[in-house]
Amino acid sequence: MTNFACTCFFEEVPLELGAPGSPESEFGLEQTVYRVGPYDIAITKADAQLGGDLLYYERGQQVDRTGMLMWPGGTVIAHALLNLGNTGALAGRSVLELGSGVGFCGIVANLFAGQVVLTDRSHEARATARENLRLNEHLFKRDMLGAAQSGVSAEVLNLAWPVFGHPGKPVDETGTRSFDLVIASDVLYVEEPRFGGLHDKELNGFCSVIKRKLAPGGLALMAYANRETHGIASIFAAANHIGLECSEVPVCSFVSAEVLGATGAGLLSATRLLQFTLETPIDGDTCGLSGSLPSMVSAVRGVALASAQALGPI
Repeated sequence: MTNFACTCFFEEVPLELGAPGSPESEFGLEQTVYRVGPYDIAITKADAQLGGDLLYYERGQQVDRTGMLMWPGGTVIAHALLNLGNTGALAGRSVLELGSGVGFCGIVANLFAGQVVLTDRSHEARATARENLRLNEHLFKRDMLGAAQSGVSAEVLNLAWPVFGHPGKPVDETGTRSFDLVIASDVLYVEEPRFGGLHDKELNGFCSVIKRKLAPGGLALMAYANRETHGIASIFAAANHIGLECSEVPVCSFVSAEVLGATGAGLLSATRLLQFTLETPIDGDTCGLSGSLPSMVSAVRGVALASAQALGPI
């Protein structure tokens, strides 16, 4: 799999020479600072020019380094988190990221949410995500008034569902915990979409994880690149089979027309944003954390409605 499509559609901020947290990177890695709303987020990731093949075979097993780069779906999820965070919808919430890669979206979630857990099957990606959390820890230790906080940190754990080409068993270091919001971006794909669609076993495994990890009244948001034939239909079918409600959220609810229409943003505008909810609330609870908080579904619906009523997208 080549790396021509990997990119992040946020403004890049030049690194200052000798700036804290910007030492020389290991070979094949680079550090970039992205301006996400008012926040400058430093991300160490693979160098797209030096990273080589992202999917290859070694000793008969597939090596997948796609998570070490930035992809368009991460921009969509980051914009959604930024919008939800700015409305206060993430305050006190728990967020789980599946296939977090280098941790960009999880870092954005950690700016607003009460508890954030980043997960990935790749040891290399998890190590890089921990380093990126460290690079940005100064953003997490201030409240809205600028007062220092303590204990504000995200976890990085191993979580893996059955994936074509990976013989390993499913792993879930989050245990029995469930979350108000589950996020994922660019985690469903095949190496060559022209040769076939998404794998049923992988789709069922992914949807099963969502069903197991969603709290009552919770919501999952997934950005999908829409490269595979009948990909959207396959995801909907798998979700319904597992017992999830699945629907599409217009990307323009969260990402502005200016960003979607920018030069080179064709892959971003082609990305689809899907939401998943439990078909039947558990124990009659429909509000996730408590009766005083609206469900995540209501929060997303409110942001999308505000966007539709505005003169232009958010």
